[in-house]
Amino acid sequence: MSKVKIRHAQATLGLAALASLVGCSQGFDATLPLADGVFQAVSEPDEDGAVGSITITITDGAVIDAVFVMIQRDGTVKDESYGTGVDATVTNSEYYTKAQLAVAACEVYARQLVEVGDPGEVDVVAGATWAHGQFVEAAEEALRQAQQVASQSGK
Repeated sequence: MSKVKIRHAQATLGLAALASLVGCSQGFDATLPLADGVFQAVSEPDEDGAVGSITITITDGAVIDAVFVMIQRDGTVKDESYGTGVDATVTNSEYYTKAQLAVAACEVYARQLVEVGDPGEVDVVAGATWAHGQFVEAAEEALRQAQQVASQSGK
């Protein structure tokens, strides 16, 4: 992951407070039009305080790009070092393998969203169900923002 994407992801961590104010109990209707632009959202924190953060780019009413990352409570992005020990060495290979499945799933989920356009249609990656839940929550919120802008502009 590039330094720009990591800094961007860390900057979006502050959106967690916004996500909690917006509320994610609203239903998502993938048939409603989407406004063009870049939309960001963050999932609710998990039990460890980590969140899923997504940035979605929409052009001509379709999702053309999505970047999804998981961010730990301390603001660091879960990347290739996620699941290592304090000295960045793998101390528990089973845990590291599971942690890296979740990290790899972030790209898969984002890519599938571009392909299908509906977070509810994105397949769960085995071993990364928690990440999938955070992905769906954040993606639906970002797309709801795009729908709201579209409805306000009369589309």
